[in-house]
Amino acid sequence: MSFEQRCSDFFDSADTDNTGYLNQLELAKVVSNSGCKKDAREIIEWFDDLDKNDDDKISKQEFLKALGKVPPKDVKEADLRAAFKQFDLDGSGSITLDELKQVLVNNGEDPENAALDMDANDDGKVQFEEFLAAWRNM
Repeated sequence: MSFEQRCSDFFDSADTDNTGYLNQLELAKVVSNSGCKKDAREIIEWFDDLDKNDDDKISKQEFLKALGKVPPKDVKEADLRAAFKQFDLDGSGSITLDELKQVLVNNGEDPENAALDMDANDDGKVQFEEFLAAWRNM
């Protein structure tokens, strides 16, 4: 799965009301769930930076365009942890093939060719450390 596809899937998971946009509350929830310690002012500033047309919502295009400028090696660990949590549906600390397939189905994708390419130790699960290592090696 490409960097852009992962970002797109992350956006879709964060868009809890399925409007195709992120509002400040959805962005704040994602940031909070990631364990990131940003305060409300910082989240609002980040939101305003992403919201290029000042319509008080972030479109997927705005989101992808902003993230597309960030090389994978420069993405912060807290952001990766938030993305990982979106796939770890049962909160076990690992992503199984079934969870990956469920996320794909939830986002309207075909899960038929899903694979845990990041499973470095071949235990059938992707731990956060494997996820992080794979991301950093892109």
